[in-house]
Amino acid sequence: MGSCWSVAGAAAARSTASSIQLRAALSAAEEVPAPTGDVSNARGLFSATATRSETGGATIAWTLTFSGLSGPAAAAHIHTAARGVAGPVTVPLCGPCESGASGNATIDATVLNAIQSGGTYVNVHTATNRAGEIRAQLGTVATIRPILNAWQEVPKPKGNVRRATGVFTATATKSDTGTVLTWRLNFSRLTGGRSRPTSTSALVAERGASR
Repeated sequence: MGSCWSVAGAAAARSTASSIQLRAALSAAEEVPAPTGDVSNARGLFSATATRSETGGATIAWTLTFSGLSGPAAAAHIHTAARGVAGPVTVPLCGPCESGASGNATIDATVLNAIQSGGTYVNVHTATNRAGEIRAQLGTVATIRPILNAWQEVPKPKGNVRRATGVFTATATKSDTGTVLTWRLNFSRLTGGRSRPTSTSALVAERGASR
């Protein structure tokens, strides 16, 4: 069972990892100016891996899928601008485009910093909506998967907990509006028997705080 938490006050620390995962779920509602025509089913997904270079920039390996557009996709780009603002093209992706398109692009340090701070977006253009039909701010993604056991618990748990175990899997997606944590918790052989995990039965400790 999973849940999503929107962490409004999340720290804006930038990743120093050599490889950064990027993601954007595109929709017509995010596009500026608002698109015309029947775009109620228009949507898309952009995913990419940015590999840092020695110059401070990065190489991006990307994939773009979409459906429900008002017509053929004329082009797709990464633009530089905040949410709700139209900005200039920073990285051309494809044009014309087909769903499932993929490619590679090289960006400099300025663009990489803009991506990590939530200052870029991806959009897809059509003949009906030349300024863009679907759009989303580009966010960074991190995944963690710690293994839980009784030996790590403090204070030491009581009872027969030798075989108690669990796996916590979480994906944090950071954008300009904050961080969304999507998680899943599996566990077995607890002293209280098997139970169904809920969002109130598992907490994420911040900066070393314990519960």
